[in-house]
Amino acid sequence: MEIRLELDERIDGIEADRGRVRQILNNLVTNALEALDGVASPRLEIATRFEQAADARYAVVTVCDNGPGIQRELLARVFDPYVTSKPRGTGLGLRL
Repeated sequence: MEIRLELDERIDGIEADRGRVRQILNNLVTNALEALDGVASPRLEIATRFEQAADARYAVVTVCDNGPGIQRELLARVFDPYVTSKPRGTGLGLRL
């Protein structure tokens, strides 16, 4: 498996709830790894990017994989509660 990490050097820290950020990143990486099961050349990419708009500064975190993606029939409902394609999933991972 190829794992690529691209961290923006302009981000030296963020103000956030450590537990929630850890949970979010854990869920995203776990989902990506599950999506890569059976993929011929699995790839996981984690990146951070600094952004600024008006008077606010942001750290954007991206987790990408080259798995099969979300099933087309679920796309319109992906942020609805309890929508999942996993046999043992709760469907509570993606919320706006």
